[in-house]
Order: sequence, then structure tokens, then C-alpha cells
Amino acid sequence: MRAVISLGVWLLLGTAALGQSAEETVSFLLNGTEDGRKIEHFSYRRVTENPLTYILTVKGVDLVKFTVSQINACEYVSEFAGIKDRSKYFKTQVNFSAVKDIRPAETWLLEFADRCAVQEIDGSCKNNLISEYGVEYHRASAALAYFRANFCKGNAY
Repeated sequence: MRAVISLGVWLLLGTAALGQSAEETVSFLLNGTEDGRKIEHFSYRRVTENPLTYILTVKGVDLVKFTVSQINACEYVSEFAGIKDRSKYFKTQVNFSAVKDIRPAETWLLEFADRCAVQEIDGSCKNNLISEYGVEYHRASAALAYFRANFCKGNAY
């Protein structure tokens, strides 16, 4: 009986509930964030779930708070805020329905069909994102495929 109930819950929730949330996947795509991830002298630590917030620690000092918030299934806002230096603040809104392709570049490049799919706080727009956070192309490609299958199918063309 317990197995039947477990199977029923799994079927009702779908596989997305068993893996990363939409916000976790976007956070990984935008900044390589994973709870406990360590790269050379810095690491990420999750501090809240809603909104999804990480603290970036460099050489044992908490420097930056990174937050990802969902607007709708395909649009997200990411914010970087300095913890000690409050003048360090960046905010970006990304429309993932316009993702055209992900391809290898320096580490990888996410291309958008819409020339203004990535909007910065200063009002500027761009149509691509280059990973600067040491996430391997094959992992980013798998994350994008997971995101498309479970959260935002994107535009047909």
C-alpha cells in the first residue's frame, strides 16, 4: 500500500519536484551557484528558499548576497548585493523563453533570439550571456535542457 501511495505522489508531482527548482536551475545557469559549491577561494551557501538566496564567501569572508526571483515560468530576476560594500549592486532580468542556443565559448555562451532578453538595471539590453563561473558546458547544457523540459518550454522559433 505504501508503495502505491509513493508512486501516486511521484506521478502527481512529476519529476521536477524531485530535482532542482526553477530558481535553482536559473541560479546555476546565471552564476554557477550550487549549495556548498567551492571553486578555488570562494564558495556558495544557500540561506533562504523563497526567494532563493545564496551567500558568496571568499577566503572565509561573506562578500555577496545573490538572489533569484521568479516573475513567471520563463522570466527571472537575479540580484547581486555586496554585504559589506553596499555600493556593489547588480540586477538583471532574463527572459528564458527567448533562449535560442547554448554553445561552447570561453566556457559556454547562452544565446537569445530576442535582442533584449537580458535587461540590466541601467536599462541596457543584450542577447547573450557568457559563463564566467567555471560551469562546464556539458553541465550547463543539461541544466538548460532540464529547465526547458520542466519549467519553460520557450518560443518555437
